[in-house]
Amino acid sequence: MAKLRRTMKNLGVVLVLLALILPAGLAALAGPANADDPNVSVDKTAQAVDGCRRYEVTLTITGTPPPKPIDVILVIDESGSMGYGSAPTSMDYAQAAANAFAASILADPNNRIGIVSYSSSASLEQALTNNLVAVQTAINNLSPSGYTNIEAGFDTAGSHMASSPPTGGRPEAARAIVLLSDGVANRGPESCTTWPTAHNACTIAAYQAGQSAQSEAVVFTVGLLGYVHDNESASEWVAADTLLQAQNGGYFWTYSGADLTDIYNIIAGQLNPAATNVTVEDQIAAQFSFYGPSPLAPDKGTASYNPGDHTITWTFDTLGDETVTLTYQVTANAGSSGTLPVNDHATMTYTDADGVPGQSLSFPNPTVVVPDDLSANAGTDTGFCAGGSVQLSGSASGGTPPYTYDWTGPENYPNTQNPTVSTTGTYTLTVTDADECTGSDTTTVVVKPCPTPTPTPTPTPTPPPPLCSPEIQLAVLLDGSSTMNSTEW
Repeated sequence: MAKLRRTMKNLGVVLVLLALILPAGLAALAGPANADDPNVSVDKTAQAVDGCRRYEVTLTITGTPPPKPIDVILVIDESGSMGYGSAPTSMDYAQAAANAFAASILADPNNRIGIVSYSSSASLEQALTNNLVAVQTAINNLSPSGYTNIEAGFDTAGSHMASSPPTGGRPEAARAIVLLSDGVANRGPESCTTWPTAHNACTIAAYQAGQSAQSEAVVFTVGLLGYVHDNESASEWVAADTLLQAQNGGYFWTYSGADLTDIYNIIAGQLNPAATNVTVEDQIAAQFSFYGPSPLAPDKGTASYNPGDHTITWTFDTLGDETVTLTYQVTANAGSSGTLPVNDHATMTYTDADGVPGQSLSFPNPTVVVPDDLSANAGTDTGFCAGGSVQLSGSASGGTPPYTYDWTGPENYPNTQNPTVSTTGTYTLTVTDADECTGSDTTTVVVKPCPTPTPTPTPTPTPPPPLCSPEIQLAVLLDGSSTMNSTEW
């Protein structure tokens, strides 16, 4: 389906299906797809992606239609505008695309193709047949002229499909009508203006005829709108809306005839559906919030998110031999952590390949591992004496390490966990983890009143006694005698 999506984007082809009524984490631990229907399988996965506590969820639906013959009628616009301009004209492109489509479908001899042309009126150019030469001869004999009577084209195709076999549609076959138009219906129950800016009798009759043909076959429509866009853009929406309302299988449009072969190839894969009237309801778990994208962009159909009940609704009309996906992202809510399921429930309801409505399949419920919330701690308020400094102390918990620490305030310190500051004020610590989660905290630094030290007095030294004091007596030993004599100096 990725290839199909790229083709449609590169070509500017928009598929609109009428279905409006109807570490963070680890890779998903999804269960096996539901196998109750051999023609349809569903799966759901979830995995961590870049971003804070963010997870990507993918719903996958695969169709494997049962073997069934195909009866398809190509209804080709043969009005004069299909031949305007230099070669290759719109008719040249239409014939090339129809011939390639016929060759592909009739490669299986059990399949059949019929050809209807329309301009001012309509004609059955080739009844349903598996004869490729006959079909391609009818295609190559088409020659542009006249006006645009889409109503007549649908009526002729529907009547032929409803006619009795062997020429009409077989009841056991997958039956389809594919109508191509390059403009606005201007013939029908009356003659109408060529460039209407609102629906009129001809355009209303055209889409009502398409709706009536749906009782006989699945109806696809293709708009080749370059001529209308270039000549009267105010009428373009009328042309497009006519084809949109006429179909129940798929509406395709392009400005360039060169895209028609690719469009017909897409339709070829949807002629034998594995399921129709598909609706998927996916309710996101309470621990998560829808992140995006907005609008949702499924491979096929339309999808929307309802914030009131946290439910994504995805609808499309036909599941062929293909795999289609819808991808979106959620984020874990604050306070949610651990191994958690990303959704409360997800269910697909549809009509199966046998035409039985009300069928249901449940998607698996994958889980992801959500880390604790990231918390930053800037430490307690602190201070320093005038002329001094203090070291701040930052820390973190939760989230997914490693952490990055950034301080802002009177002084800025990026990529620093414990800076030393010398300016008072409020400092903010911002912590970022490996998953881009952030947490912040603040601390205030002030000047502390510090006591002034009292100087210690210098002690006064005690003077030595005088040397000439009459009170001092010296005892001397004279002449080596042991007699002590007293002498006054």
